[in-house]
Formats: sequence, C-alpha cells, structure tokens
Amino acid sequence: MPAAINRRTAALVLLLALLVLAGIGLLIHAHRNVPTVPGEPSAGGAVFTQDLLATTLPNSTATVAVLRLPPLAMQAGDAQYLVAQMGGRSNIVRTPMMGTRMICLGKGGGGGSVWTVQNHLGQAYGVNTERLRWLWKAPNSTSYTCTMYGVATTIVQPDIARLDIDQRTTILSATPVGRTSTQWFMDSDSCVGAVPDPEVPQCAVARNSVTVLQREVDTDRATSASVLTDVQLSREYGAYPGGPSTVDVTAQATALDSSGQPCAATRSTTDRKVITNDLHHLKANVTVTGVPVNQTASCGGSLRVSAVVNYVSGNPVTIDGPRYSNAMVLFNR
Repeated sequence: MPAAINRRTAALVLLLALLVLAGIGLLIHAHRNVPTVPGEPSAGGAVFTQDLLATTLPNSTATVAVLRLPPLAMQAGDAQYLVAQMGGRSNIVRTPMMGTRMICLGKGGGGGSVWTVQNHLGQAYGVNTERLRWLWKAPNSTSYTCTMYGVATTIVQPDIARLDIDQRTTILSATPVGRTSTQWFMDSDSCVGAVPDPEVPQCAVARNSVTVLQREVDTDRATSASVLTDVQLSREYGAYPGGPSTVDVTAQATALDSSGQPCAATRSTTDRKVITNDLHHLKANVTVTGVPVNQTASCGGSLRVSAVVNYVSGNPVTIDGPRYSNAMVLFNR
C-alpha cells in the first residue's frame, strides 16, 4: 500500500470513529486527591478516577467508554481543566493505533475534545501511554458528566489485535480553573522537513521550522498563567530522506504592553520528540508554568502564546491541526 494511503487511511479511521454513547453504565467512584503531575496546574476541588469501565479495546473503529467522572456541578462560564491518560499493552508484534477523546454532557448539551493518537510499539514494549489535555467551559448552569473514550485500530493481524488497558497508568481528572482561562485550536495541517515529500500536500515544500497555535490572550487581572500547547505529530513514510524523525517542540509565552509589543522576557519550554516508523503518531504535551503577567501597570495585560516545531533530522513530520492539536492558557480561580 502506498505510503500516503497508509497515513490517510489511519487518519480516516479516527475521523469516522463514532462515539458510542448508549448505555451510561455504573457511576464510578471519584477520589479527592489528584496525583501531582509535574508542570501542570493544581487547585482545590479536583477529582479523578482510575475505575475502568472497560479493560480491553478490540480492533475496531467504534469508541469505548474507558473512564467516567461523577457529575461536575458547574455554573455557566465555569471552567474545568481535564486530563485523560490511557496506558495499554498490545497483544501483537506492533500497533494498534491508540486514540483517546473526552466528552462532557449535561442538560442542554455539552461538547467534545480533540483526539490524541499514538501507535503502540508492540507486545515487546509493555505499557505505552498517551495523554490528552482539554479545557471544558460550561455553556449552561447544570451538572456535566465527563467521559474518556478510547479506540484501537490496526491493519496488522486485524482478526486478533487488541489493546489491553493498564489501570495503573490510565486516569481521568478534572481541576477547576479560572473562568478567564481559554483554549483554541489549529485550522490546518503543517509540516517540517529538510526534503520535500510530494505525496503529502503540506510537506511538498521543505521547512526547517513552523509556528503554530499562535494567539494573543487577554490576562484580565491575573498575576500568573500556565501555558499548555499540545501538538499532534505524524512521521511521514518513504525516504525523504528516511530514518527516524526528530523534532523539537517549544511552547512559548511573551508578556505584551498596551501597544502589543513585548515587555518582558519570553518564557519557554522545549520537548524533543523522536518518532520511528513503527511509532508514527505522537503528541507533544508541552507546558510553561508560572508565567508572570500584570506585574506592572504597563506590562502583561496580554500574552502572546505559540508553539514552534523545529526539524532536527529524519523524514518530514506533519503537525496535525484540526481535531488533534490545541493550546490553553490557564489562570487560577
């Protein structure tokens, strides 16, 4: 099968995966002390669960409810920072592709997150994990039930392939954050690479660096912020020039003055990702914490946020935009 078809087929599988919402199941027990995750915001009132609703994801395009929080009582405009992490073991030599998404539902409606996707390296590699971070803002004053869904799909040994969920590394948590916290998404795919790949439109031109998820955010009366950029990456196939793909993903935040000019040093965090042919899909969750804002009357009323993806080596890497990549600025309540 041609390289481009392989990749597009994999993406299409997730796009066509319909969320199975029938059957609410048992209401799970939620605990009151969320495990600390370095570099991420924490606040009172947080809840989490590791009580699995399913222990196995079969090879299928159908999503399966994996974890569910108890109802979150929210007023219209309230914000919850949600983290879903799924860990699992493969029963075959390589793959399947693991997908994770969250949905929050309440009286009058709800909403759903982007996807996180990652290929499992295979049976010999034990537990592989992927993480999804999402900001949920209540459109109405009601209680919302938030559920983490998983999907596993592969064309390798499709009759027997499955993903066995690892309870120890699978968790869903919700943390209240400030109402002025905000989130946004990418409009289109992008790409970095030293050699053009004519089979992939966004990679047809060689680029050493791209800036994505750029936005200026009003900081209101906050004194500090946490900046989160979650960038979905896909290594393209073929020999352009070949080999594992290495990229550096940098989240950065710069305080601005009233004229939109930088007025303080840029704060940044860089995460290097190496993507092999077998791994193929991988998300970079990059966080900058403790960004000072409004430190003076003239500096920090707004914040310029972006993620920069720099090519290091190997095949081109697509930055998957719509439905996959997002950024957040979180403020304390």
